[in-house]
Amino acid sequence: MHAVGAADRPKPIHLLIEQTTAFKHLKSIATSRLVKGRVLRDTLGPEGEREFERVLHEFLAEARGLGARPVLCTFATSHVRASLAKLPAEYELNLLRFNMDLSLLGWLDSIERYNRILERVAREENILCVDLASVLAGRSELFRDFWHLKAPGHEIAARSIADRLLEDSER
Repeated sequence: MHAVGAADRPKPIHLLIEQTTAFKHLKSIATSRLVKGRVLRDTLGPEGEREFERVLHEFLAEARGLGARPVLCTFATSHVRASLAKLPAEYELNLLRFNMDLSLLGWLDSIERYNRILERVAREENILCVDLASVLAGRSELFRDFWHLKAPGHEIAARSIADRLLEDSER
């Protein structure tokens, strides 16, 4: 457990660099604030869903081609629709740094839709799907930001995956 926790904490030199690298922060702040002023979409729509499913099937084919048995996991986020009012502003700005088209609701909508696709494809393809969203989503204390887990979140995810693998192997 300590190794995971230690790996989760940034090294002091990294913190120093992040705190003293003005260009990176100014660029990030400017980009996300400009994007927030744009009209953003609240969904990726059917095209986004089709593309996600296409990439998912491509991944499954590649995994099987390597002789691997794929296992899927649903996506979890620190906040869900019911807790959006408590979302720290920097989380939303960080999301906007990486995607300049989707609103915060668009992110949540896409994640919900992607999770339904993951679950459906897993059923259709007889693949194990671990529902991490049901045990992690909305539990902000387990996340460093909107999507990255802290050590306790990683432990819960690992335990959930291990339990489902054991359950599946006993069938």
